[in-house]
Amino acid sequence: MALVELTTSEFADAIQKGLGRAILAIDGPVSAKFEAVIINACLVDQRHDHWFETGRAPYMMRIAEKAKLTDKLLPLLLAPLEENDGPREKRLRKFMLGEYALRGEEKAWEILREFAVNSDDVAWEVIADIGPIGLEWLANNIVEQLPTDEKYRVEYWKEDCHEALTPATENILEKAMKDFEEYRKHQPEYVPEAQPRTLDEALQEIRSKKPKTSPLRTLGKRFSHAEVLTVANLWLNEWDDQIGACYARLFEVRDFPMPIQFVADRVLTGNSPIDFENVLSAVNDPICRLLGLHLIEQSEPDWRGYTCLVSSFLDDDIPLLVDSLPKFVALDHGDLHDLCAALRDAAETIPSKLRTPILEWTYENNPCSFCRTQYAQMMLEDGTLSDFRRKELEFDASSESRQLVTK
Repeated sequence: MALVELTTSEFADAIQKGLGRAILAIDGPVSAKFEAVIINACLVDQRHDHWFETGRAPYMMRIAEKAKLTDKLLPLLLAPLEENDGPREKRLRKFMLGEYALRGEEKAWEILREFAVNSDDVAWEVIADIGPIGLEWLANNIVEQLPTDEKYRVEYWKEDCHEALTPATENILEKAMKDFEEYRKHQPEYVPEAQPRTLDEALQEIRSKKPKTSPLRTLGKRFSHAEVLTVANLWLNEWDDQIGACYARLFEVRDFPMPIQFVADRVLTGNSPIDFENVLSAVNDPICRLLGLHLIEQSEPDWRGYTCLVSSFLDDDIPLLVDSLPKFVALDHGDLHDLCAALRDAAETIPSKLRTPILEWTYENNPCSFCRTQYAQMMLEDGTLSDFRRKELEFDASSESRQLVTK
């Protein structure tokens, strides 16, 4: 008998988030609706953040095994990839094949070999993850074919294999690593691209390249008050989201040089500066608090009010903040993730006896399993992690979350 009962939508939501309850909700063959959810999640990468969240193949394989779907799933994984499949989906499909290869499925091995001999670096990673057998195959079939400048990969393959390798495999891998080290000795010394050193250079880079990492944040501590004021004026009058966000990053390291009321008035009149909520999040000012509460309580509530409140809320505001959270459960995943990040930052300064409802809400609603580990860690430290959550964390998609309760 399954330990948890979930509706189809709850089950799909749990799988997207990588929650352990998706595994606890299965005990043998499942309904057609559950089956469709499982197969889709084995073929389409559903992680919110593929840079930080743990890969889903082991988690999905465990679900497929419990639901007795591995035989039905295998032919779908063996089918040729479609041209319109995205890189995340292609990567998941290969790692799912790796799970079958780990279990001795020769057809999965054959497909992975086909990818590997055609220089597919994801397939190499998958085969290396299989362990000594995979590394032996890579050593005998791939390593010698790698261009010397690509042999750096071998060190990572070897590091990820925690089991003993045969002497022959060790020798091949060690030789490849030495070849790469010798090659690197004879390469020109890497000279990093010159970084902006002045405000004018930083502004030129922002306008021309729109970098994801703002040079203003790096240089900002050296700027004069007049230079900070220049950036503030540029920020207030910028309509390009990416450029405006670069300007706003300065105020992570420097105080905003104008009266905060000026920013609040702009927001209230519908002329909001880009990323205003992140600028105000670092400011402990009653105006930020009043603006944040207003945004949350208005007839069309704005989740950014929570971010405005990160540094300025009062403990007396916490019941209102908690009661208002259900208004935001229907946000798209990007906004929901940002809201939960603001709640996490606020929770770090809230007394442990008051923050439990906020941590529980973020645990349940954040679409990112990487972030969920942080909420679980805080509840564990507070002694407020429920027995159910402690149990489901044992099966979480995130290895870091599992480690919290299995150390």
